[in-house]
Amino acid sequence: KVCSGVIELRDPASPRNFMDTAFDNELNALANQTTDHFEHMRWRDGIISGAFGLQLARDAYRDWCFRTRIPMHAALARRYVELAALLIAPVCPHFAEHVWGRVLRPTADGVFGTKGPGT
Repeated sequence: KVCSGVIELRDPASPRNFMDTAFDNELNALANQTTDHFEHMRWRDGIISGAFGLQLARDAYRDWCFRTRIPMHAALARRYVELAALLIAPVCPHFAEHVWGRVLRPTADGVFGTKGPGT
């Protein structure tokens, strides 16, 4: 089934619930894991944690939000996309630059002008 329409998100300034915090913690753990893998040149492991692990975490959070009828937190949805672009940049720079420059921050220097996942 193809998604038709815009996904409803909660206000970025709204308070976070338990699942929001759990998803944010999972994003932090995956960012640290992926950075460590890439620093030690374990490219396959970096892709697994930085792309596939990130998608699994997002899918679990999205599924919980769907089942409870609580929209995803807008700030966390944006952070997920930013983190996905940053973590995939070492192995797929053209895609990361496209997402960063055209979708997230059109006036910024690009994904390689940032300091890393924590910024």
